[in-house]
Amino acid sequence: MISTHINRLKKDVLPALAREGYDAVHRVKAKDFGAAEPAGTGTVETADPADPADPIAAAAAEATRAAEISGSAGEEAGSASSGVSASSEESTGYTVVVENEESYVGCILPQGRGSIVIGDVHESVDALRGLLLDYGCTFEDGQLILPEKLAHTDFILAGDWIDKGKRTRETIEFLHANRKHFLLVKGNHENFVYKYLRGEISGVDGELLDSYFDSIPVLQEDEALRAKFDELVEASRPFYRRIGVGEGQPSFYVTHAPCENKYIGKLDAYAQRHQRTFRLRPDLPKEEQLAFLQRDAVGNHPYHLFGHVAAKQAFRLKNKLHLDTGAVHGNLLTSVSMGYKPFFKSHKAANAAISEELHTLFAYQRRIQPRELSDEDLRRLRYISRHKINFVSGTMSPSDKDLGAGELESLRRGLDYFRGHGVREVVLQPKYMGSRCNLYLHRSPEESFAVSRNGYKIKSVDLTQIHAALIERFGSYMEEHGIRLLILDGELMPWHALGEGLIERQFRPIGEALKSELSFLREQGFEQALDRLTSDYEESGFGVDRIHSSKAKLSEKYGSGTYQTYKYVHDILQARMPLDVHEEARAVYERQLGLYAQAGEAAYKPFGLLKIVYADGREELPGLTRKQSDLYAFLSGDSLLTLDLAADDAYERAASFFGELTSERGMEGVVIKPELPQGGVAPNMKVRNADYLSIVYGYDYRFPHKYAKLIKQKSIQRKLRTSIEEHRLGLRMLSVPIDDISPEHAEYREAASDLLFEVAGEKEIDPRL
Repeated sequence: MISTHINRLKKDVLPALAREGYDAVHRVKAKDFGAAEPAGTGTVETADPADPADPIAAAAAEATRAAEISGSAGEEAGSASSGVSASSEESTGYTVVVENEESYVGCILPQGRGSIVIGDVHESVDALRGLLLDYGCTFEDGQLILPEKLAHTDFILAGDWIDKGKRTRETIEFLHANRKHFLLVKGNHENFVYKYLRGEISGVDGELLDSYFDSIPVLQEDEALRAKFDELVEASRPFYRRIGVGEGQPSFYVTHAPCENKYIGKLDAYAQRHQRTFRLRPDLPKEEQLAFLQRDAVGNHPYHLFGHVAAKQAFRLKNKLHLDTGAVHGNLLTSVSMGYKPFFKSHKAANAAISEELHTLFAYQRRIQPRELSDEDLRRLRYISRHKINFVSGTMSPSDKDLGAGELESLRRGLDYFRGHGVREVVLQPKYMGSRCNLYLHRSPEESFAVSRNGYKIKSVDLTQIHAALIERFGSYMEEHGIRLLILDGELMPWHALGEGLIERQFRPIGEALKSELSFLREQGFEQALDRLTSDYEESGFGVDRIHSSKAKLSEKYGSGTYQTYKYVHDILQARMPLDVHEEARAVYERQLGLYAQAGEAAYKPFGLLKIVYADGREELPGLTRKQSDLYAFLSGDSLLTLDLAADDAYERAASFFGELTSERGMEGVVIKPELPQGGVAPNMKVRNADYLSIVYGYDYRFPHKYAKLIKQKSIQRKLRTSIEEHRLGLRMLSVPIDDISPEHAEYREAASDLLFEVAGEKEIDPRL
């Protein structure tokens, strides 16, 4: 690689220098730069040249090996300024001086540490504390205590932690008291306030100070607080850089403001200003002014993380990661953990100090062309458009695991998800074990029909009695309010009604096979034989030898037959569970099939009201304006729990309700929904009971060796993203008036195509989630 670069320098670069219009070209003819110590030999003043681990020394030594040094009189300085001088024409000694080495090295993050970068705080100190709690941190007497998993992690604030939030004192005191845990990038607000208080800036309009720099009066009145502020600002850097080395350590830069690539990671005053501030003109669209981000974004450069420009949601453009989501506006405080890949985490601010509306920037919506769909999905698209199917149900994500509690599907983590996304109130509804379907309820049973999750009308089950029962229940309401059609979301019970083939083909044979196999093993004395083998294995010393000896030596020492027998025993013993435990697990599995897989009379459990179509043609989407608790009470007579997530007993009440549903009433679990809809948040999340999960993960999934692996491998992120996206696309389909739906309707066709494409992608997600 070095040889290639040198050849390119000689053949392509050097011949072109004369045509570049430089003010001067300095030719260095000497070639013996590596001489030991001739008279007049210079030294690299910034570091020990013999130290190959010093990146600055290496850079300086490399600079002395250039065949030609060229430069333009007006060119800006680079990452580190250097000067090269020769004592005379005869001398081959050179001195390389890196003038700002200390400043530059101070911007480079140490190797081997994790990094979590946090966007603009603007004195939203409660949101900052909440975000830190979400990462597992705790507080003791105002001091931040990091969990063990973050012991080697730095929190980097990407600037603008001062002003606007009316909490100047609390913010400075908090950051100063915990400054050992934070690295600070200098934002334009800290820079302005610091210089203004030192008298370096004057003649500023008073209204500007009051509106944008309201921390100044507070600091002017308190010298001790100002001293702490000064200490924090003086410890700030214009940028931070991590040079990625090894797996899970991607390279990145953090600047406060978005800026062009040519300014990133440089220390001259001009570049620092661009890394610190970006002035937006109010008369032009923000995306238009930030278009250079799309131009500069690539997939094979270090990440560039920044804030400064508040937006409703964080966005990513290849290697460009935006983090300012307007916590001071009452929106989100966003962070990103820079591990194997960027992982975003946000915390909703409880209060808004600024009432300005935020907008979404660089919203990405994949446009699916019908030709990208499979033949089956194209047929389905034609079917649903011809039959005026207004909605296709999306998937539902389970709650995340709780490693500390050892729970594969955690109720607490489900509640934490919504709390962490700023949801104040949630509704817990029973999770029915049936088949999801939407029911189009007209005033007559003949016109009514149901649609399965695949978008097709249900014809394999006679739903006449269900339609009649629902009309009897809601008919008078529909007539009284002039309603022509209700589109209901619910569950067709029992599971056996639509899932009989799956149950009989896949689930029942497992129970019968387990019963037969366990009986056979008992009759043949399997456990006694395994006990004898275990005893012989332990007495033989094979368990110790297998660690230190090769396969050939083990085979030679114990004989080929014994080796072939013993080589599997260690793994078998690690996973061994007594037959009695297997029998108990099989019994749990059989009980679950008895609860959920039995045949029975078909019934419909509505839990959502998707659309109201009035006789005069008006349409309403109640889920966007009405509380979930009110809609559920209207639709169902079953119990539900409305929960204030800020209440001290929120989890205890939820756990009690969950236990009542699963232990006392034999139900699958609960579904958690926000009381009112909120953009960018999952519309629902399921939490299923541990016994029921034996149907999903296998009768023996709770055996320690399997359970540990399941918990470690479980990830709901893709399922969660799909749930949110399918819900968004489903609402787009619902927004099309039902009478307008046709194969030619462009908006409906586009939304339905996108949704079917997402549904097809579910095949790549773990089906057990």
